Amino acid sequence: MSTSNVLRLNDYRDRRSQRLRLAESLHRASPQRLALLGHVAEVCTITGADRAAVVWVDEYGPGIVHAHVVLDQLADRPRRVFPPEPLKRAWELGVPGALDEPGSTGTTNQSTLAVALGSDGTRAWFMISESVGPRAPLDSEARDRIMFLCGECSAVVLHRELDASPGVGSESDVEASDRFGGWPILKDLGGEDRDGLDGKKISQRFVIARLARMLVEDDLALPADRLGEQVARARREISAIVDEVGREGQLWLGVLDACEASRLDDLAKALVELGEAVEQQGHHNGALEFYRCAYDIAASIGLPLEAIDAARFSGRVYRRLAGWEESMRWYSLARGIGEAAGADSRTALVLVGLAEIQRGRGNLPGVREQLAVALPVAVRGDDAEALATVYASLCGLGPRKAPVLSLV
Repeated sequence: MSTSNVLRLNDYRDRRSQRLRLAESLHRASPQRLALLGHVAEVCTITGADRAAVVWVDEYGPGIVHAHVVLDQLADRPRRVFPPEPLKRAWELGVPGALDEPGSTGTTNQSTLAVALGSDGTRAWFMISESVGPRAPLDSEARDRIMFLCGECSAVVLHRELDASPGVGSESDVEASDRFGGWPILKDLGGEDRDGLDGKKISQRFVIARLARMLVEDDLALPADRLGEQVARARREISAIVDEVGREGQLWLGVLDACEASRLDDLAKALVELGEAVEQQGHHNGALEFYRCAYDIAASIGLPLEAIDAARFSGRVYRRLAGWEESMRWYSLARGIGEAAGADSRTALVLVGLAEIQRGRGNLPGVREQLAVALPVAVRGDDAEALATVYASLCGLGPRKAPVLSLV
């Protein structure tokens, strides 16, 4: 028997644990999602599931399943599409209604567990787990524990408006819920002439940010016709000045193209690039909003490199504004993702950003200490940009001076 395609058990376990660690690092920006992920992970452990998630269905919509938090232990990129039928049957059993289908022993039937968590008035929420093969039926102890975990999830998702804890570098969910999607963009107007080119640009950026934020708030699942209508409307609104603003206008179109085609990978990258262009113009609120949208998308679909970039660039904006605590949070978030993903070159750049925070606060020994950590990481990553950045920062410190002895 050939063993060329046999996966060692320890390697299999390591991959599953590594995917969980990466998912935790990606969701750390949102305390709510991180809490849900912990419950989802335990359900996976109890049921032996390959994939589990907290999902919702719009009670007045077309029945699309929106994946809110997903843990996929078989794929590096979490599979976010779930069948609606088990959710419908679980809902018909009442709340909390549990549909348990362990599959048939000796067959290749997949196993499914779906639990109805309740409704917040517009969305019906569920916990769902599934495996590619059958499993043993759940015993009473396992079932009780799962129902307890589902109760914990229900407390989170059905009362989101009561959670006043801010995410990393963001305002509280309570405050955000009182405003409209993309509103931080308009804060850049400040003293700008609304009829001048900068004022017009900021107003049209809001159109782009509003669309991206709407997609994020719907957990990246919108009916194709509704999404198409929103993109067409955005194109009409920006058409008056898209050519006038040069490269930024092309970036707007790149975001709309990615939205229209539902290319979420390209959308995350386009939003990061747009955020950089806006940041270079000194419009910090707009840059932070685009970075946050990019981060939320990248975290949801499992794009660690784009998530790292969006997080470290957010840290850079806060650092330039002397918002040291917020900057530290975002850089630390990016570092955690980089370490979980094994992205050494990106991690080295993050460590340089953390060193720059120490420089900005006048802590030169802290800068040296941080760069001493960054250098071997950059070497390990074997990336010219990362190495050059670390060396440039070290050169900026100058030679280490010997201590001056006083005889007085």
